[in-house]
Amino acid sequence: MVELKKKHLQKNLKLLQLDDPDLNVSLMMRSRLCLVLVNNVPYHGILATKVEHSWEYPPHLRVQMIVDAGEFGTSTNKAREIISQYEKHSSYHRKHDESGI
Repeated sequence: MVELKKKHLQKNLKLLQLDDPDLNVSLMMRSRLCLVLVNNVPYHGILATKVEHSWEYPPHLRVQMIVDAGEFGTSTNKAREIISQYEKHSSYHRKHDESGI
């Protein structure tokens, strides 16, 4: 996150953490094109992603995304709701800014 903030000073970057077991998240990459789908809807403005999963019971999937809030928020009707629902709290954000993505 720190590196991306330095590189994209003019952008409003947000760290989203999706822990909802009812989400379908797909990451696709072909050549230099990367596409992220949440519930089969493509979103724009995603600068980095990190996926963690566990096969322990119950299986767990966590997706972290660093997004340009301006571009991501206008990519679909649901994007602003996703930002408000899954944005990591700023106090947590300051403590764990080196989250690895």
